[in-house]
Amino acid sequence: VNHVETHRSLANTFNDCIQKNEQHFVDIYSIYVQQYNDILHLVAAMNDNTQLTAFLKEKRKERKPLSSFLILPVQRVPRYILLLTDLLKHTESESADYNDLSAALDRVKHITNTINENKRKIENASQCLQIQQSLNGLKQPIVDDRRRFIQQFIFVKKEIKHQRLFFLFSDVLIIANEQWRVKLLLNVRTLDVKMSDHCDEQQSPATSSTATQLAEFKLISAGVGNVMYVAQTMDDVKLFRRLITKQRVTLIAFDLKKRNATIGSIQDELNRQELMYD
Repeated sequence: VNHVETHRSLANTFNDCIQKNEQHFVDIYSIYVQQYNDILHLVAAMNDNTQLTAFLKEKRKERKPLSSFLILPVQRVPRYILLLTDLLKHTESESADYNDLSAALDRVKHITNTINENKRKIENASQCLQIQQSLNGLKQPIVDDRRRFIQQFIFVKKEIKHQRLFFLFSDVLIIANEQWRVKLLLNVRTLDVKMSDHCDEQQSPATSSTATQLAEFKLISAGVGNVMYVAQTMDDVKLFRRLITKQRVTLIAFDLKKRNATIGSIQDELNRQELMYD
């Protein structure tokens, strides 16, 4: 029996595999995204399970957080882009492998663009889960399909001179102490940030011996009242105020739109009932 061996390069094999299974890659990632959210909600709902919480906490100490493992499949595709780009850079343009690598790179980029929106959702949910697992004393899960993590800040509570960690989400603000124990969970709709009356934004910290006092601000909350905090720079305060304002306006606009839609539905029903009895 004569065996005829056909040599196929790794580039040709990879390109052929991608070409034949391009839609399959998109489909399996779409399924994974749906299941990923289910997994996060399951883990978030088991926040009161002390045995699971202790296990996950131990893994975080070992630098093996659950969220890092869950997001690995989503991070895999962009790494193919890096690999193929590097291979292409070190392949002669006259080589047959160059065309295969170039075609494979284009297809992987197309797949990545298709799943990118889902990737962003997964990364956000993963970040929310990571913060939830790191916080102590959190009385409710913060993993929610509609919730986005915006930014973390570090400020000092002026009255007691203790550091506070601020975790700003699209609808809530969580304030924790240095041990990551939750002190406050506030609705962004009720928040406002007011610069301290004596803040001189034109004065440079380098020219002032009381630079830290210049970065004071007042956090105003309908539920808690007014609390003074100190930031490292005025830029931090401005950014925090801008983000709070943006999220608050977005939420209120959404609430008004939802309320108007409800009022419209009620009015339509009243009109319908009126016609029935005319």
